[in-house]
Amino acid sequence: MKNNACQHLSIANSKIGEIMICPECGVVHLSLQSISLRLDLTAFAELSKMVAQAQTTIEHAQNFTPEQKSHDSPHTFH
Repeated sequence: MKNNACQHLSIANSKIGEIMICPECGVVHLSLQSISLRLDLTAFAELSKMVAQAQTTIEHAQNFTPEQKSHDSPHTFH
């Protein structure tokens, strides 16, 4: 009888959590403190792109001068 339990391999970790993958089923397990998400590889790739885009937007907004921040932009926040 074959054991179908997931074998989680840790692929990244930091002080806020850990990312593991099950090579058998292709599911990525993202654990952040009290939150745990299971994502297929496509969904994880999309989440990664979205987080990277958000980080770029944040960094861009932080580099504006005070005068530039006074003009409303769809990618700036105050």
